[in-house]
Amino acid sequence: MTQTVIVTKILAHGIVEVSIERPSACGHDCKSCMGCGAPAEVIRVEVKNTVGAKLGDQVVIESSSQQVLGIASFTYLVPIALLFVGFVVTPVYKDFGAAVGFCVGVGFVIVLNRIITNRREPLYRIVNICTK
Repeated sequence: MTQTVIVTKILAHGIVEVSIERPSACGHDCKSCMGCGAPAEVIRVEVKNTVGAKLGDQVVIESSSQQVLGIASFTYLVPIALLFVGFVVTPVYKDFGAAVGFCVGVGFVIVLNRIITNRREPLYRIVNICTK
């Protein structure tokens, strides 16, 4: 997956920060639905600067779709899987076992997210600098 963004900050060790605008699910076609006022979300992402981009440069960034989809599927599937495991292995209070399994799954995903977020290698890299 590729996106065009602007470099907003230069960090250490060949890493830059960019701002990515994520539109809401409505697509902002306000004429068709009389307008909802949903703001687009702006997120800041650390990106590996492989082409020597400078502050203010418009660049094309790329992420590994396989890696992003793997993380997303893990995030959603682990709590659901542990919910079913908790339901099956609990002999008497199955709803309680399912709730505990789900909570353990969510906790595990939160811890994993913090580990992935604190790692040094960004999920994105700069492919090229756009011409001005």
